[in-house]
Amino acid sequence: MLVTTLNDDIPTIAQRYRDRADVENVFDEIKNHWGWGGFTSRTFAVTQAFAVMNALVYNWWSIFCRLADPNHHREAITTRPTLLNSIIRQTTHGNQTTLTITSTNGKKQVIIDFFQRIGRWLNQVTTIAEQWTSTERWAAMLKVIFAGPLGQVVIPTG
Repeated sequence: MLVTTLNDDIPTIAQRYRDRADVENVFDEIKNHWGWGGFTSRTFAVTQAFAVMNALVYNWWSIFCRLADPNHHREAITTRPTLLNSIIRQTTHGNQTTLTITSTNGKKQVIIDFFQRIGRWLNQVTTIAEQWTSTERWAAMLKVIFAGPLGQVVIPTG
């Protein structure tokens, strides 16, 4: 039984409940898989600095994963071992730099697809990024990252 003072219909209330659970999952992930759950120091400044660094790394990792798959939130417990246990070799020839990624993970094709999607996006952006302002570069990245959860993203100008 659900008791509420909301005047919304049942599907809307159910979606709000799912959205709330998604937010709680992020806090659970940060606490249990990114180290916020037990780190303390004798000084508040050190604990605060660690929390800020941890949040930055979590945010950048989430953005990195969203660039490859904007329609899904990927949890660290699965993406970190999958994406970080690879050997990457950088070679440069003819003013072109190539990264060769070798993975021993059983989900090799998923990893290949992930990095190819990021590579295609980076190639598209780098062909015109020098002509853009900093705001235009950020707008392009935000449109890709948040296109999945928010649908079509329109960045206001001016």
